[in-house]
Amino acid sequence: MPRTIDDIQREIEQTRANLANTLDQLAASTKPAALMDSAKGSLMNAKNLAIIAGSVVAGVVVLALVRRTNKNRQIKELTAWLEQRS
Repeated sequence: MPRTIDDIQREIEQTRANLANTLDQLAASTKPAALMDSAKGSLMNAKNLAIIAGSVVAGVVVLALVRRTNKNRQIKELTAWLEQRS
């Protein structure tokens, strides 16, 4: 049984509706907010959280070492200054 003009027109309208839906989905997924949400989701997986936590711990350790080094340097400078005065 051959397709009628009405059948062809229905198929064309269905194809147009599908295409419009696909374009809407693509437009929505490329909006900056959607991209940010996707990026946030990627950052929240366990592996990345472990990396972030490790980086924070390393940063705290480095900060503590820098502060300790600065204190030791200040103590040496103060000791030298006091020795010069006596």
